[in-house]
Parts: sequence; structure tokens; C-alpha cells
Amino acid sequence: MELIDEKGRLFGRINVVDVLVVLVVLAVLLAGVALVTGGGDAGLGGPGEPNGTTAAEEAETRYATLALGAHPAWVAASIHANDTVAVAGTNATANVTDVYLTGTDDGQTVTFARVGYPEGALRAGTTVTVAGDDYRTEATVRAAGANRSTLRTATTPVVITTTLGPDRAAALSAGDRYTVGNETLATVESVTSVPTGGSERRRLQLGVALETLTVDGEPRFAGRTLRVGTSVSLRTGAVDGFGGTVTVVGSTEPAGDPTDVTMTVAWEDVRPDVADALSTGAAESHRGATARVTGVTSTPATVVRANEAGELFVREHPRNRDVTLTVDATARRTGSELRFHGRSLSEGRTVTLEFDSISISGVVLDFETDE
Repeated sequence: MELIDEKGRLFGRINVVDVLVVLVVLAVLLAGVALVTGGGDAGLGGPGEPNGTTAAEEAETRYATLALGAHPAWVAASIHANDTVAVAGTNATANVTDVYLTGTDDGQTVTFARVGYPEGALRAGTTVTVAGDDYRTEATVRAAGANRSTLRTATTPVVITTTLGPDRAAALSAGDRYTVGNETLATVESVTSVPTGGSERRRLQLGVALETLTVDGEPRFAGRTLRVGTSVSLRTGAVDGFGGTVTVVGSTEPAGDPTDVTMTVAWEDVRPDVADALSTGAAESHRGATARVTGVTSTPATVVRANEAGELFVREHPRNRDVTLTVDATARRTGSELRFHGRSLSEGRTVTLEFDSISISGVVLDFETDE
């Protein structure tokens, strides 16, 4: 059979002109589909990008970290994500994409801002002037050229030990916050008060959640890398600035595993009214206390007297008592060390126990654990 016969029909059946018309129509339809869908690269990382942004345009935006320095809290609180700021000394306008606030020892606030800027407009190590609607301040470009629009921040739990006067110590409680504007910089999760051997000042162990900036893989707060032994400054709505020392990083619980311990504590030369006030079942009254008296033994105290010849004699005291307490408590074990009230527990060590109306400092005669 001939491909095209003498009448111009394809295979003797289809008119060639009709075939050409159909092909032209199909070509037009396919071109229209490609125009609407953006071609086969859409959504695959090629030139077609969502929202009409091309890959080339996206590559022109870079992100920098600006350190805006220390300011009063009201200035720091005026800098917000989504602000558009002018960068003096350049032709650039930067968009604030993230803000991190942290405190200083003198009560001011340091601000770090992440900004998006046209590529090449900012360089690390340079100082620029940043101006917003109601602030103008110098800023140091800490890092530039990043692809990430947010700062690397985290909530870091720590234990901070501090010593305060009785009124300020009593004012601190779980739930207290350190805030600047609408930003929370720290939250007190727990408060444990440790007796200090008769002093009115209180030694506190604070479980605190700190909002930190991650630098070189480590959390930083108030300009300091958080490690055991780091000194930090805090404040809350109830208590102005106070300093403390980090004793645990990664938990709001004191170091070590809770361990039940039974102690025998000797308290000598006690006035009879005080001795009579101690009874089985008495429990320590300070915040975070774990110790409870399970046994009390009282005997006459002894005194040493000299006669006219200078000879020494041991005599019973006419009134005072020697008291021996059996105390059940929770200590904390780290490795081979057992600690109670934040101090190493051992025979011969003096411990302070604080009850409702009585505070005693006694010597540990012995102790044993349930382990």
C-alpha cells in the first residue's frame, strides 16, 4: 500500500491536511500547559521557586548576627523581630528576623539580633549604626553570610547556689521570672534553702531555666559560657540583682543521686527547755528540707570543774542536757561522695538542722545508707 495515494490521503484513509491541523493544535495546547505549571523544575529546587522567588534572588539574601551592646531594659525591649532597620554607613536595609536578650551584672540588657541583608552589605568584625523607629545604637557584626534566619538558642536548666539575707531569700520562689519587656530570660523552677549554722543569711540552691545563646556548641548566658563554677547574675520581679555560682548544668536538680541516709547526731550542752522541745517526728522546716527526727535520747550534760588544789573533776551539769538524735534524711551521692545540705557527709562533720523554732549544730557520730 502507498503511503500517500493519488488523492492525498495517508494510507488511503486520512487526509494529510487534517493531520497537520491536529498536530498544530496539540503543540499549542502543550505550550500552554508548560506556561501555567512553570515547567518540569517547579518544586524541585530548580529555577522555579514558590511565591515567585527565583533561586538567584534567594541567594542574594544572607543573615548576620549583630551585637547591639548593653542598654537599659526599655531600649532592649523596643527591638523586635520583623523590624526593618537602616544600617548607617551602607546602602543596606536589614530585616530583623530574630532577637535574643540577656542580662549584665549591672542590670542592663544585651541584645543580639539576626538580620537578613543583601549579600555583600555587611562584613563580620565591622561596626555599624542600626536605627529603628524609636532607637539608634551601635552594633558589632559578630558573624555574616549565614543561611539561617534564626539565632541558635535553647532553654538550659541549671542549679545556681547563692547566699542572701533572710528577706531577699524569702522573697524568691518557684515561678519567679527574669523578664525584659515581653521576653523571659530566666525562670526559677525550684528553691531549696540550706541552713548556714546560725547565720541569718540563707544559702539557696536555685533550679533555674535560662534562655541561652549557643556559641561554639555551648550555652551562654549574660555573656558567660555555662559550666560548673561559672558566676552569673540574675534578677526577678521580687528580688533585684544577685549573683550566684553554677553548680549543675543540664538539670534543675542538685548534683548526685538521691540516697536515703540515717544519721546519729550529737548535740551537747543544750538548755533543758530546748532539749524538751525536740521530739520524735520533728521535721526540718526550711524549703526543700528532707530530714526528720526518728529518735531522741537525752542525758545530763557534763562539766569539768577544778577544786582548790587545781585538780580537775568531771561533774554532771545541774540543768543542761546532751541530746543524741537519730535522723532520717535524703542525701545525694556523686561517685563515692555522699553530700547533705550541700556539704560532704562524714563522721565528725558538723551538720546544721533547722526546725520550726530550733536550729542545732551537731556532730555526726555515724551514718548509714539503705544501699
